[in-house]
Amino acid sequence: MQAAIQKLIRRAIRDVLLEECLLYEGPHDPGRLKAIFMAGAPGSGKGTAIRAIFGDIGSFTAQGLKVVNADTLFEMLMKREGLSMSPPAGASKEELTQWRKETSTLQQRALGKVTGGSPGISAQRLGLDPAEYGVKPKKNLGPKTQLERYVDGRLGLLIDGTATNYDRIMREKQILEDLGYDTMMVAVAVPLDQAMRQNTARGKEGGRTVHPMGLRQQWEKLQQNIPRYSRYFQDFALIDEDNPAEDAISAVERFIG
Repeated sequence: MQAAIQKLIRRAIRDVLLEECLLYEGPHDPGRLKAIFMAGAPGSGKGTAIRAIFGDIGSFTAQGLKVVNADTLFEMLMKREGLSMSPPAGASKEELTQWRKETSTLQQRALGKVTGGSPGISAQRLGLDPAEYGVKPKKNLGPKTQLERYVDGRLGLLIDGTATNYDRIMREKQILEDLGYDTMMVAVAVPLDQAMRQNTARGKEGGRTVHPMGLRQQWEKLQQNIPRYSRYFQDFALIDEDNPAEDAISAVERFIG
């Protein structure tokens, strides 16, 4: 466990140094002022799609996009606290309740630090008028999130989330565009039973799983959101049974330029 934590620390230091280098990108570097939102329910194969489009990635893609994913910090916190990635087998009802409580607390902490949680990007912390985005101004703003610091540096972004919160995504899209970004969405859609199977398989392989009820709720929200996203994102790519990842690769290449 100690060796794994030290490895994560070394990787974090490497990523910080690389990030500092990218903050000094030139104005014509690929990926700068480009933001790609990912959308997809747990078990949809979003990670596989990302690898198909961008190749093997670490903290950055080969195109210079900074990968923003709160799950990375969330899973690191779970490991640090000695929590299993899935509900512990054979646990009592009380133990499961405690596990869910602890993991929920850690997840909210990770989301708050990386992406801002449910409120998302703060227009006010980025020097914009929050009222323009339907948000009341705050007296105590708190520190900037990781994502907001990347936006300060005008880094290219690959925002890897589920995109189930439609209002937040559309607000963030507008904030980024007002700051000079071009935005795109890549959505991954699979049938619900396939998402359930892949979620279960991930757990058997030692990965983190999502409760079936939570997965269903997120999947159902995305069935409503994806058609709306396709109307409002000028650059939009859908990966599903009828639209292979190869088509999304071409769309992303055109977008980044």
